[in-house]
Amino acid sequence: GQVWLTTINKDLNAGTEVRVTSSQSFSKAEMIALHAPLADSKENVTLGGSTVSAQGRWRPGDAEPIGGRRGEFRFYLRPASAALLRFS
Repeated sequence: GQVWLTTINKDLNAGTEVRVTSSQSFSKAEMIALHAPLADSKENVTLGGSTVSAQGRWRPGDAEPIGGRRGEFRFYLRPASAALLRFS
């Protein structure tokens, strides 16, 4: 099966290293990241590497693989950003 997790970094100034652990033995993890120049940006916003229009429209891009092993995955989350994680 799959598990989806949403992570949000509300800090406007500092990114953070995120560690996700699970008792399930997932062999793969992918991230679809939401990025923007500033927290209140309406332009240059991307989700999964694809531009999001001011009206909220976008076409899915490729998910980034997240490195991990033995049920532990780590990644960096930029300031004022979010990510959808899929574990399988």
